[in-house]
Amino acid sequence: MKSIACSTAVIILFSITLVAQTTPEPEKPDSLSPNVIKADDFNKGVIVSPLLLIQGKVPGFVINNLTGNSPNPDLQVQVRGTSTLYMSTEPLYVVDGIPARSPDIVSIENIESIRVLKSLSETAPYGILGGNGVVIIQTKRDDSNRFRVSLSTYGYVETFAQESNYMSAAKWRDWKQDWSSSPNPQLVHYSEYLNDFGADTDWREEISQQRFSQAHYLNFAGGVKNTHYSIGIDYDNRHGIIQKTDHGMVGGRINLSQRALKERLRIDLSVAGKRRNYSDVCNNPLIAERADNIIAGNTNIISRANLYNPTVPVHMNDGAFGRDTTNDLWGSYNYSPVNLISNITDSRSRTDALGVLRVGYEIIDGLRISGVASTNKMEISHVYSDMYNLPVQLYDYSQHRTETIETIENRYAGAIGYSTLMGSHHFDFLLSYSYRNCEEKLGYYDSLYRDESLNRNSGMIKSIHPLINDISFSAKYAYKSKYFISSGVMRESSRLYDWRGSDEYFPFLTAGWTISQEEAFKNLVWLNEFTIRYGYGVGQRPFESINYNLPTRFEPLDSRSLINRYLHGEQMGESSFGTDIRLFSSRLNIALDYYNRKTTDGIVISDLYPNTGFTSVSRNVAEISNKGWEFLIKGYPFLGSFQWSIDFNISINKNTILSDLHSYVLEQDQPVGNHYGFLFAGYSEADEPLYINVAGDTTMDPSYILLGNGVPKSFLGLTNTFYYRNFELSFLIRGATGFESINLVNQYYIRQTNSLSSILHADPRDIENDRPIKGKQYVEKGDYLIIDNILLGYSIPLKKGVVKSAKLYLACNHLAIFTRFSGENPEASGITGVHPGYYSGEVYPLTRTFVLGLKVEL
Repeated sequence: MKSIACSTAVIILFSITLVAQTTPEPEKPDSLSPNVIKADDFNKGVIVSPLLLIQGKVPGFVINNLTGNSPNPDLQVQVRGTSTLYMSTEPLYVVDGIPARSPDIVSIENIESIRVLKSLSETAPYGILGGNGVVIIQTKRDDSNRFRVSLSTYGYVETFAQESNYMSAAKWRDWKQDWSSSPNPQLVHYSEYLNDFGADTDWREEISQQRFSQAHYLNFAGGVKNTHYSIGIDYDNRHGIIQKTDHGMVGGRINLSQRALKERLRIDLSVAGKRRNYSDVCNNPLIAERADNIIAGNTNIISRANLYNPTVPVHMNDGAFGRDTTNDLWGSYNYSPVNLISNITDSRSRTDALGVLRVGYEIIDGLRISGVASTNKMEISHVYSDMYNLPVQLYDYSQHRTETIETIENRYAGAIGYSTLMGSHHFDFLLSYSYRNCEEKLGYYDSLYRDESLNRNSGMIKSIHPLINDISFSAKYAYKSKYFISSGVMRESSRLYDWRGSDEYFPFLTAGWTISQEEAFKNLVWLNEFTIRYGYGVGQRPFESINYNLPTRFEPLDSRSLINRYLHGEQMGESSFGTDIRLFSSRLNIALDYYNRKTTDGIVISDLYPNTGFTSVSRNVAEISNKGWEFLIKGYPFLGSFQWSIDFNISINKNTILSDLHSYVLEQDQPVGNHYGFLFAGYSEADEPLYINVAGDTTMDPSYILLGNGVPKSFLGLTNTFYYRNFELSFLIRGATGFESINLVNQYYIRQTNSLSSILHADPRDIENDRPIKGKQYVEKGDYLIIDNILLGYSIPLKKGVVKSAKLYLACNHLAIFTRFSGENPEASGITGVHPGYYSGEVYPLTRTFVLGLKVEL
């Protein structure tokens, strides 16, 4: 439950939470709520997803970007810590009261506020789909009749945020010389496979690009009497720093609103659509399949550029692509990064369309009925192809692959509510019903060309028709703006919990006491609010969202995995307590929350004994305890001609596995994400490796011990905003603390042809022994702080005229990162799943963007 000023506000907010699927006019949320971020407080700069507008802003709501400033972001979203092992943690997105498949259907410049529902007492009314939290996006609305035009435009360039950690050709030659002259015969043997081809090539630079990116958002709005309209046109053309990682978007929306019958009747119609054409060669499956020697997941263009021999030329004298012809124990890297990126086609597109019709009518004062119908259509197409002129003994074919998804989702909902005030007593009742139908078609087409002949490899099309019916009832009561209680239940019928279909119930309860409204506290002029809150709710996760770690979603489950016909969704229950305090005319605002969530029937993918004929099976056997604190403080140290506002939030989480899962990785009474391995302790006098065992003794026999944990214990965000006359300066500091990351780059790339510069100073015995995970070298502190989203703006003084306002600004994303982690981006280690905190060499390079923008309103 959110921060409130009085019990009346609680009733309004909770009503919105309950009927977001059916409410014709979502109310504006409380701007001081710790879970509501308004447009003025959004993150600034280049924002490639609506979720990144609130990254680091909401305590307990973590948005982890695995790809830095890539134009095609890969976001991990998690609400209130780790409470599942294999299932998706993606929240439900609700746009203007309508659940949407993606928040990207909304224009970033058209968003008025984003609200996050985290506790199960808030998300229970959304049923199974709300089990991972709910993100409510409200777009801008203006019922004035004045004709208005607004334009937001910006352009940006970007640079690598850090120098490459990999060897230059000069360092590579020093490395070869050191090994060839080493007294260690093994290193001398290795050096014989380091062929010098005479060039000086920076492969990361060769596959990069420096192109200007731009975005433009144009909006029109106005009205005549009781009819109002708004029209928006969006254009976005982004170019990643790596070639063939681009993103082009064209979108538009139309909103129409009509009031009638003395404004008791309101009809709203909105249509929105977006078309995106993009390329993401860093995640191209054909590169993975062309990797003739896959080591440590060496399956994308980034890892190939990091590892490829820097003495190989980009092109040979005859114009052919240069290649490493070395036939050594590391494999033949015949495809150079430039060869790969030049010959592989990566063409992707996505079209989203959303149409919504809302009707609301107030029959009598306090009695209102509403209905909504919506259609959400999504089409995705991925086309990959490659063409090579390489020796026949390697590959003598080219490949063409097409993957498609088509989804149409229809929703219909209705609600009737009654609200009345009887003296000091406020009552609110609501009954709602909704129905969802979804049809999904998946297509997979793969062809091989050999000697100009066509061979069709595979094709698959299937349709899915999940249905959801739900009905809910809630009752709310408040007395004298002091006490409030809300309770209700949602009944949902679907196959998302059980493939055979079942009816599930989601009860919820919230209660609170605004102590500052008591007579004893009313004379305390410095105390504006002191409220305590309690909530309890039940939630579930749909079992269809289970992640089987398949190469693509188009491939069926491994035939060796036993299908569990009794598998069902995960059940959760949560209690939460909180307090909201406002002091000194609301110049200091504090929100504190504690939650205790327990997952029962958690899904675990377990190994089976070989004699069963299957390798694994999914079972509902995990129990996970998830507890944590969320704290937010918002203050205004200075007001007047010079203004300073500061927001600080931190979330602290602790999870524990309660059940015995018969796994050394997932131990009972231990947290999720533990790293186990061999702790290296040096060498004996005979140059034999030594290890530390569980008892703390030094031994030559390695044993697995706990080396750290990959789940951050806390996430924090600090936003400062300054205003002086027409100038504005703001920046965000965000970070994570209390976790360790396994640096797979150090672990696996230590003997690659072109590897980390640190190998030049490594102990030769480390390279020779090539041991598994060691404590000091491979498991590192992952804590980090990032200075991000800096903006310096100037509001141009204008005389009365056509232009109402104009603002010019400069912005920068990812200005600096502070960490002891030796990898490029510790945030890319990941925070979800069974193995969080694993850092590979395939992450998109961290970049720094520089933005120049202008906002004008006519």
